[in-house]
Amino acid sequence: MADKFVLWSNDMKKAEVCFIGRNEAVCRLPAQQLSRFLGQYINVKEWSLNNLDDLTGVVDSDVYITSSKVVYNVVKPHLPERKTIFIADRTINTEHLDHLLELDPTTKAIFATHSKETALMGIEMVKNFGIHHITMYPYYPGCQMELSSEINTVIITGSRNLVPPSIRTVIDLGAKGLDISTFAQLIHHLHLPLQILNKISNQYIHDIMAITVKRQQIASLNSALLNTVTQAIIAVDTEEEVTLLNPAAAKLLQLQEKEVIGQKMTRIAPEIDLRSVIRERQLLRHDFKQIGSSHYILDANPIIDTTGFVSGAVATIRPVSEVQELETKVRRELRLSGNLAKYSFSDIIGESPELKNAIQLATHFAKTESTILLEGESGTGKEMFAQAIHNLSPRKHGGFVAINFAALPENLIESELFGYDEGAFTGAKKGGKPGLFEEAHKGTIFLDEIGDASLEVQKRLLRVLEEREVRRVGGRAVTPVDVRVVAATNKNLVQLVESGKFRGDLYYRLCTLPINIPSLAARGGDIIKLIDFFSRKSYGYPLRLHSELSAFLQRYSWPGNIRELQNIVIYLYNVVGWNEASIEHLPSYITGKGPKAPVAFSDVQIEKDTDGFVHELEMQNVRKEVAAILAEIKSACAVEKKGLGRNALLKRLELLNLGWSEYKVRHWLKILIKNGYLIAGATKQGNKVTEKGNELLQSLDSWKHRDV
Repeated sequence: MADKFVLWSNDMKKAEVCFIGRNEAVCRLPAQQLSRFLGQYINVKEWSLNNLDDLTGVVDSDVYITSSKVVYNVVKPHLPERKTIFIADRTINTEHLDHLLELDPTTKAIFATHSKETALMGIEMVKNFGIHHITMYPYYPGCQMELSSEINTVIITGSRNLVPPSIRTVIDLGAKGLDISTFAQLIHHLHLPLQILNKISNQYIHDIMAITVKRQQIASLNSALLNTVTQAIIAVDTEEEVTLLNPAAAKLLQLQEKEVIGQKMTRIAPEIDLRSVIRERQLLRHDFKQIGSSHYILDANPIIDTTGFVSGAVATIRPVSEVQELETKVRRELRLSGNLAKYSFSDIIGESPELKNAIQLATHFAKTESTILLEGESGTGKEMFAQAIHNLSPRKHGGFVAINFAALPENLIESELFGYDEGAFTGAKKGGKPGLFEEAHKGTIFLDEIGDASLEVQKRLLRVLEEREVRRVGGRAVTPVDVRVVAATNKNLVQLVESGKFRGDLYYRLCTLPINIPSLAARGGDIIKLIDFFSRKSYGYPLRLHSELSAFLQRYSWPGNIRELQNIVIYLYNVVGWNEASIEHLPSYITGKGPKAPVAFSDVQIEKDTDGFVHELEMQNVRKEVAAILAEIKSACAVEKKGLGRNALLKRLELLNLGWSEYKVRHWLKILIKNGYLIAGATKQGNKVTEKGNELLQSLDSWKHRDV
């Protein structure tokens, strides 16, 4: 599973989004909004009912958004089947609302649109903005309403052809724009970063606050809006005196609005410092603040008036817990919307014996119902293997549900896995909610990073695997589940069992059919094939490599595995383009001329003498670390008259602050034994340095003095 829930990257293809309206005027503003906020991720097209006979350029769109249900019903038969179509939620353009506030309270007006439905919705929107002092009637083609002399004003949203000849006062609010809920729906569907929604929300709030500063006449409008907004909002003037505090902010900060209006922000909440926002026009984004004993996320914008001057600042405040709950909810919804496994074994690129062996085992195991445990470093493609196993299994028509134990807070994992009943905890959804095991019924559940599960979760998980039934959090009833379990880890579960951090009974339940997914470093022959595959996939032509660079990349340790290799392909393309890439074009951390990257090591194929081996260690930047291993083993053998075991070696190396994991130490022990520098004793006898190993240690010491 991707680290930290990464959904979109710059090398992905933009989605094609088509907005469809009654006419070109209706399309213009929504299309502009889509381009403004999501232009980095989508290409926006416009299409109207005026062009119903001409589908050129829009039939290949990925998503369609219609301006209303009426338009949806008209265009749906003309659009490709199985394409996503949204009906937009639209909102009044706030830019011209002040014209309505200027109307006399005795005003009677018609709200003219193309249908009764949209006319009524328009009136409701205006009232929701706090405009109640005028009387409004719906007006649309075909209505039987007689326009009396008392009705002297018409309100439209861009369609001037709907203005009756007898009415002279026309207030054009402009075309309706997209409501934030439509952006949320589109962002969710396209799996775009959640931060975009925060940006759009902040912009909507900023627009509202700009109206407040621009005209005092719409103070009542802002009051109504801010009272209904669930976010806590505080505004100050250029002297940092509070000009606005909505009810949500008053409740959150335990303040009284009447007591703080006109007071200095530094007095009532000194932790909220908006000076840089006002004086330097800086934007505050996701600023972590502790106010009292609680923690909050602060966002702030300068308020800029129509003359371009800063007239204050507006801030939104959210409890950290609320942000975490929202993120968790979005992650879960995205997981559940992606319950289909998209990879098969044919998508796994490589011909190395290590990879072929893993694929052969996985192909055979996939046809069984037994639990599979995938073991391997981060970035080796464990989830791709899990999806391929599901798609080859008898359960391929069921769902594929994944959960990453390293990515979710401890207090949410149980409710995610097992679900919860209504009233199980504060904020529990009415009616309860099924867990991922229930979602995966008749399919496969992928337990990624299982080594990060707490002992309490392990206990409940073991019961589910043994009994094949789940009990929701806060519930009494049990629900039978029929699922196939595939687990994955980048940790040594045996060592975790020995240290008491992982249940032995659960380990043996999961490790029915273990498969080791080889690291990229162990697949030397596949590296060039993968570079060619990723370059052709992303850029359409192969990356040209100098022979020395090709040899270097096959010797390199690849600590980030496949993910790192993809990044190197992107880096080299941006550096050399069509030209040939050589070693000097690599990032400095790889060549050893800059800060070292975290190290995970490749096998060193040695057909050389000790000097050749030392040279290989130099190439991989591990000479000092290998010397430390040999020195510690030699020292222990001299003192204790016996070999040094791996666990004891790890403890000694921790004192030296080498920063190596147990996996990396074990990897190099195998290499040293394979090449005759160490000898592995019988069970519990530990490792010993051979004569050849002593020669290597002396050579490494001489290189050390050469560095000095």
